[in-house]
Amino acid sequence: MISARETAFALSGALRLARMDPGGLGHFDTSIAGFWRSFYAAVVVAPAYVLLIAFDAALRPVGAGPMRWVLVDGIAYVIEWTAYPLAMVYITRWLACGDNYIRYIVAHNWANVLGIALFLPVAAIAVLNPAMAGLLYLAMIAVFVYQWYVARTALEITGGEAAVLMVFNLVLSFFISVVGGVMLHRS
Repeated sequence: MISARETAFALSGALRLARMDPGGLGHFDTSIAGFWRSFYAAVVVAPAYVLLIAFDAALRPVGAGPMRWVLVDGIAYVIEWTAYPLAMVYITRWLACGDNYIRYIVAHNWANVLGIALFLPVAAIAVLNPAMAGLLYLAMIAVFVYQWYVARTALEITGGEAAVLMVFNLVLSFFISVVGGVMLHRS
């Protein structure tokens, strides 16, 4: 279990990184235990994720029943939180920055909390006023740049390498979303 103090400290580190302050990396527990506890970030943002799914369903209804909807999105959520970190085991070795893998995944996990915190109110605005849906793209760009900075800083890689990682993460998330969408629309 993770303490409230460790959670608050990690979130303050994520906030410092959002301000483009590399000192935020010092706020994360980069031990093996801290690595595993950083996945509690998924628990922290789970309620917001449920709201985002509800907003998405309001914009694009699906024909699936509630049980199927919960199962498919629940499984997709777990895959989202594990597929990228698993792929990064090999990618960081290939990029010769494997020594920074744990630090990066810990920072990435906690940065996801801030990313969703930014995206949730924007999604709510888009649902309430579809004419404002363009704000979703601005929020996505902001989160992309933030995650790019986290990758570049935590892994100590070039900006181009970090951009490729962010595109990979985006494609992976898109693939998981498409597969989930197909499963929700199957009879």
